[in-house]
Amino acid sequence: MKDLGVAAGADTDAAVQLLAFRQSPSGRWKVDDHRPPQEYTSLTYTALSAKALRDYAPPGRAAEMRERVARARAWLSAAPAEDLEEKAMRLLGLQWTGAPRSEILKASAMLVKDQRASGAWTQLSTTEEEAYATGLALYALHECGMKPSDAIYKKGVQFLLNTQRPDGSWYVRSRVFPLQAYFESGFPYGHDQWISAAGTAWALQALLFTIPESKK
Repeated sequence: MKDLGVAAGADTDAAVQLLAFRQSPSGRWKVDDHRPPQEYTSLTYTALSAKALRDYAPPGRAAEMRERVARARAWLSAAPAEDLEEKAMRLLGLQWTGAPRSEILKASAMLVKDQRASGAWTQLSTTEEEAYATGLALYALHECGMKPSDAIYKKGVQFLLNTQRPDGSWYVRSRVFPLQAYFESGFPYGHDQWISAAGTAWALQALLFTIPESKK
């Protein structure tokens, strides 16, 4: 939110209060549901929650929030990451919480290692190459210092350009067990529309970094 210019206020103070209350002594935030790839791992919850505390710490609780962010950083440093979501969110969490550059580079290398010959990434080793995994991986790498001119980044961008549909979207196959009644949102791809919308958003974010500031 801070990246979009949302200023601190009563609403963000309340959100920070709730997040602080829900942090475990170990430094992590626990998962309340299981809807992969977005909602299932404490790495995602911890990275995003720690960033919120860093960005919106009320002045009167700044010292407390710094300590909470430090605990989150320690947990992220020690936590194993298995699939793409976990590796990317762990990398982002380390960056957002101020981990040493050596740790960030090591986590970046783990993500780069998973890039396929096509330039894409996959959510799991057993799933297909697609926009959600590729866009998220590129976003995480960019946040941690990779330039769009880097060969790794350019390969990922080329995959996204090659797989964009004529309507401007990207298709991603859902792998979550359906828990809610299905309904149409207006986004294409039927039962796969929700993850396809998220994948399209990640792909667009990765592509935006390739546009010079003067042309935005």
